Amino acid sequence: PRLGLGTGLTYSQQDLQETYSCAFCNTSPIEPKRLNLRFLEIPVFLQYNFLNSKIKLHAQAGFVGSYLISQPDLFYISFNKMLLKGHIGTGANINIGKKFNFQLTPTYSHSFNSLSKETNFKINSFGIIAGLTYRMKK
Repeated sequence: PRLGLGTGLTYSQQDLQETYSCAFCNTSPIEPKRLNLRFLEIPVFLQYNFLNSKIKLHAQAGFVGSYLISQPDLFYISFNKMLLKGHIGTGANINIGKKFNFQLTPTYSHSFNSLSKETNFKINSFGIIAGLTYRMKK
């Protein structure tokens, strides 16, 4: 009852700010540009509950498949549509009836492949997963 396997479908907003620098340019500075990145994600994780009560503290670790659904319009960068990330987190589940939980889990994610084909830029992020979970077996 303390160990479980979880999955789902999540929406993730991971915005970046792009800046340029040129030591030898005689032009005015280039304004930073915001990159609005939106992902649909499918996490698969193991979760261990420390307490077996109405409020359960837990730790989880697993993998996340991220699919880029909004691509910034940049002519000099081509983005990878798929990212594979690992994530770890710790949080709480609150029982809502016999089969449902409300879950709140702060997580850290690290991408294993790069965001663009031209760079080795990987996304590392902190976030919060919040949602309603359904238990298949009690």
